[in-house]
Amino acid sequence: MLQKRPINNFLYLVLISALFARCEVADKGSNKTNVKTISGELSGVFTDDIYTYKGIPYAQAERFMPPAPPAQWIGVKEALDYGPACPQLKQSMTGISAEILPGESEDCQTLNVWTPEINGNGKRPVIVWLHGGGYRTGSSFEQPCYDGENLARKGDMVVVSVTHRLNVLGFLNLAEYGDKYSASGNVGLLDIVEALRWVNRNIQNFGGDPDNVTIFGQSGGGGKVTNLMAMPDAVPLFHKAIVESGSLNTSMAPRYSGLIADSVLNRLNISPENIDEIQNVPFEELLMAGEAVIPKIKKIAAQEGFVIYQFGWCPTVDGTIIPEQPFDGRAPEISKNIPMIIGTAQNEFNSFYSQAKDTTLESVREVLVKSYGDRTDEYIKDFAKAYPDYKPMDLIQQDLIFRTAAVDEGLWKAEQAEEGGAPVYMYMFNWESKNNPLRAFHCLELPFVFYNTDMDTSLVMGPFNVDIDDSEKTQQLAENMSQAWINFARTGDPNVPGKLPEWDPYTPEKGATMIFDGIVKWCIITTNSSWIL
Repeated sequence: MLQKRPINNFLYLVLISALFARCEVADKGSNKTNVKTISGELSGVFTDDIYTYKGIPYAQAERFMPPAPPAQWIGVKEALDYGPACPQLKQSMTGISAEILPGESEDCQTLNVWTPEINGNGKRPVIVWLHGGGYRTGSSFEQPCYDGENLARKGDMVVVSVTHRLNVLGFLNLAEYGDKYSASGNVGLLDIVEALRWVNRNIQNFGGDPDNVTIFGQSGGGGKVTNLMAMPDAVPLFHKAIVESGSLNTSMAPRYSGLIADSVLNRLNISPENIDEIQNVPFEELLMAGEAVIPKIKKIAAQEGFVIYQFGWCPTVDGTIIPEQPFDGRAPEISKNIPMIIGTAQNEFNSFYSQAKDTTLESVREVLVKSYGDRTDEYIKDFAKAYPDYKPMDLIQQDLIFRTAAVDEGLWKAEQAEEGGAPVYMYMFNWESKNNPLRAFHCLELPFVFYNTDMDTSLVMGPFNVDIDDSEKTQQLAENMSQAWINFARTGDPNVPGKLPEWDPYTPEKGATMIFDGIVKWCIITTNSSWIL
């Protein structure tokens, strides 16, 4: 097992670049890795039977404008390095800023491909990764475990990851200021749609099947998947979907995203008749204007009864690009035939409120009473039914944020399945890192899904090294979980015969849920009108 040490993004890119010394890289005298796209020819890297292409342009766009196919190029374009990240917020001891750093650009529409074959007749399943970070931050390469090489090799499949516009650049709704800006509130998602179009047009040259595409994402990436399920332009471009800890089932209403835009323009002293001046505002000023006004608009929305988890920089349900709230009492009809996997980590963000492992039931009860009052004993009783082997601290560390939304999304999709739609499969990730107080926290399943548990995983959650051991049980979990994702991408069924218990589709009557931990098992999760466990 590799020794794991914390590394930052810049150092990670340097190390990856250094590895090229042992790889076969295309040069002017070799065409071994050359592959054609609709925009021009690319060269990449071939190592350990996998071809890798990074920083491929899939679109181009002016600020706030919908994306268009990338410009053509002449000759062979090297695809050896990741493209730029979208400019985003930075946090430090001295506060928050939006200064554009090296490796960031508004021209950030690039993707990466890992594949076992090019220029052949292969029709491998394609799986497209959408990164986390809400709709505000992140990139296709921000974490080492996003690397798709191991997953492509293990699954004999094509792995694609996408970088796109975020925050104010991707989701400032200027639609009230003229038809020119009618799509501005959703261009971050339209970038992803354009990336899927690129896959549809080009992936066959990379050994992939354009008629067998799975989208998967975690956290904000799961929210992107959820929104794409409700977008008419997107749905024809993919065939299966996986949402990991990201069931962001509702998005912005036009009234509130419009109020944010109005307040941003007022703060920048831009009048409606001079709206095009916004094109020339430095990114930092633009983003910080939005960050300043969002809390005020959020308060107005709450007073009017509109509350969503990702308020602010978030897609807008505009009636056209996104015709309706993605999952709001029912699953979208347009994606009825797309099977899904939906799940969460057991502790998610509740892990930040870590308690000592010897917490007593009496001390936990004092905390629970603040939330559940005279129903505390009822909560504990129902919790025990769902998790017979629970520890007292589980009662306050169990995620009730993402899990609630995930079960809602799963139930609505399951109800649709009963009417002839595709099935939905539910899971919970419960594996805990040794000597890590965060337990089964938000993002922890990623190295397992990507089959990258041997990589440095210290960036999975800020400064923490998650200490993924090389025990037989842990490595078998990575083997089985990644295989479930591979099988689902290939066939729409995540079952791994002989390795996992039978994974039944989720139904309203039986909450069949696969529990991924040291010993993978199947169980039924209890639902209750007051809480979802």
